[in-house]
Amino acid sequence: MVFGEAHPQESNLMADKLEIDHGQLLEWVRESEDATVESRALSEKCRRYYDSEQWTDAEIKKLAKQKQAATVSNRIKPKMDTLMGMETANKTTAKAFPRTPPHQGAAEAATEAIRFVLQDNQFDSIRSSAFENMLIEGTGGCEVIVKPDKRNEKEFKILINWITWDRIIYDPHCRTKNFNPKTCRYCGQVVWMDLDEALVEYPAGAEVLESMTQGSTTYEDKPRWFDTRRKRVKIVELYYSEDGNIRYCCFTGGGLI
Repeated sequence: MVFGEAHPQESNLMADKLEIDHGQLLEWVRESEDATVESRALSEKCRRYYDSEQWTDAEIKKLAKQKQAATVSNRIKPKMDTLMGMETANKTTAKAFPRTPPHQGAAEAATEAIRFVLQDNQFDSIRSSAFENMLIEGTGGCEVIVKPDKRNEKEFKILINWITWDRIIYDPHCRTKNFNPKTCRYCGQVVWMDLDEALVEYPAGAEVLESMTQGSTTYEDKPRWFDTRRKRVKIVELYYSEDGNIRYCCFTGGGLI
């Protein structure tokens, strides 16, 4: 799964022009979280099994009473490590092919440009991380975004970031494994940030972010949108389909940022 983001300024203009229902966005987040409780629990169990944590607390206590050690003969980790090793050993790089012979030079230029972006982002490592998540937890992803270069705002930089499996949210009614927009109404990622960092990253949403400190809601003893203990705020970047187009929105529990 790969996410794409428009230029931040374009995203802001789009947010200003479109009437985005913040309540609907929150409902989608709740729907995704509530509908994937069992699947996320299974993913966490798969990771524990890979890490040789294959006994439950009750089973460990029972064995301890019987003066037995909770030994594990892990057959899962070697298999997963083999598959990850195969992925590392058989990596290929991108190559553009011309549609017609006159386009040979353009195809070579495109190949060099794509390879530069992949190498500049150390994509081999990102791809392996996402592949590991797909093998063990069942879901993996990354985002491809375009941002102005900090040294020269007239130039742009393509960034590829790995998204961990537990930060991905999606339409639970989606019928395709790659979250195709034709069957997946929305897809995105959840990011937990310290409030001071969020204020620097999203200065336009300072008022909304500051309002989050006035109160928070909890769900099963875990912060839903704001962690009052450390002052961390939950931010969602969501892509969703509307009127045949793909929209982008960044928001938190208090509103759009």
